[in-house]
Amino acid sequence: MNQFGNKIISLLSSDRICNLIKYSQACSSLGGYLAEFGVYAGGSLEIMAKFNPGIEIIGVDSFEGVPPATEHDIHQEGDFGGVNARNIIGYFSLVYPQVRIMKGFIPKIFEAFDENVRFSFSHVDLDMYDSVRHACDFIFPRTLTGGMILFDDYKVKSTPGATKAI
Repeated sequence: MNQFGNKIISLLSSDRICNLIKYSQACSSLGGYLAEFGVYAGGSLEIMAKFNPGIEIIGVDSFEGVPPATEHDIHQEGDFGGVNARNIIGYFSLVYPQVRIMKGFIPKIFEAFDENVRFSFSHVDLDMYDSVRHACDFIFPRTLTGGMILFDDYKVKSTPGATKAI
């Protein structure tokens, strides 16, 4: 994400970006929230916000990197850290006020959600076994009929733990 220009930077490939746009738009009329679990620097969250104007979106991230690894994971604790949460949260509050960013580690952050929250679309980009497993347990029962969950890390060589969790 370029916070002072108009170029959106994402770690997602172009085909994954197309899927993110297509499926989030297909679900946006169902009610409930669009959500991204694993915001990192905000590139894919910005894509969702840009292509779903006026739709409420929740972004969840620790902004401290990934949690401790299990025997299923390749990434190490702290990978994908080094982003400035204050800048990212500030940018979204100014440019995309329909986006609410929640800072915290999964599963602890789920305690901050209202028990009645529902999702029409969730983009899960958490990379790690435990995080993906806990996200699945939280998101599946809260997904509206006709809603979708898009897993970024399924069958990616660098994220075998995410694949196992799914």
